[in-house]
Amino acid sequence: MKVKKEKFSLQKAFQELEGIVTELESGQVDLDQSLAKFRRGLALSQAIKRHLEKIKKEIRVIREKNEEE
Repeated sequence: MKVKKEKFSLQKAFQELEGIVTELESGQVDLDQSLAKFRRGLALSQAIKRHLEKIKKEIRVIREKNEEE
């Protein structure tokens, strides 16, 4: 069975990452949960970085195409 890949939302990723940071800073999360949240936060930050790099490339292509015209 194929799993439908959800479209990446930069805003949702930032919101989730902000929530994780808030939870970790609160000190109310046990060690195992903290580690899991830390891992999720790293994965989110990497996904955000990849998405922003993709956007930068698209902007560069658009600018170059616009300069050629």
